[in-house]
Amino acid sequence: MCHLLFRDRLATVLLCLPLMATGGCGSNPSTEPARSPEPSQFEQASRLIMTHVRLDQPSQEGTYLKGGTADLERGVAMLESIIEQDPEHWQAHWLKGKAQLTLREFAAAQQSLAAAYRIATLEEQVAIDYLLACLNCGDTETAEQIVALQLKRRPKDYRAHSNAALTHLLAGRLDEAASAAAEARSLEPNDPIARNVDKIIAEVRNGKRPQPTSLPELR
Repeated sequence: MCHLLFRDRLATVLLCLPLMATGGCGSNPSTEPARSPEPSQFEQASRLIMTHVRLDQPSQEGTYLKGGTADLERGVAMLESIIEQDPEHWQAHWLKGKAQLTLREFAAAQQSLAAAYRIATLEEQVAIDYLLACLNCGDTETAEQIVALQLKRRPKDYRAHSNAALTHLLAGRLDEAASAAAEARSLEPNDPIARNVDKIIAEVRNGKRPQPTSLPELR
């Protein structure tokens, strides 16, 4: 149930920053062997994190390769250094947040992704990951604002409606959740998120389960 947010185009991430190879004083580029430019700090951090995180999908918490914790933590530390020098580097905030989601550091991930979203609000994948972080933390008030913008931008996208249904469900707005789920099904009859939301709504109303308030409660 946690991997339900809609997927969109890959956000523009500058993984390979342009670097110029410069020779030393008096160097002759025609006779000296070419040198490969050293990877930037952001590129190094990206490589560490991308071994365990798909950029074009919501982060899958806790699912990474053996040794992944060390890679992710090292990548996060490198990104923090970059952000300290350039607080408006939204790609660094975003990638840091995705790594923290994977590490199940939900509160930290929400902070990182909030910074990325503030700078790059219209980047769809940033919005998706920020929404995921908010729902993991039970911050449905912020999540409602995110899905409202998604619905405004994509009124005919069933995934936006299913995200709204899930958000309304966790906010305790069962009627709105049911309405959003119905809209999602009208656009995509086989949408599994809308089907799951309907099932949970029925269980809550019948007293078979307590009202969930965050994604961890649905696992």
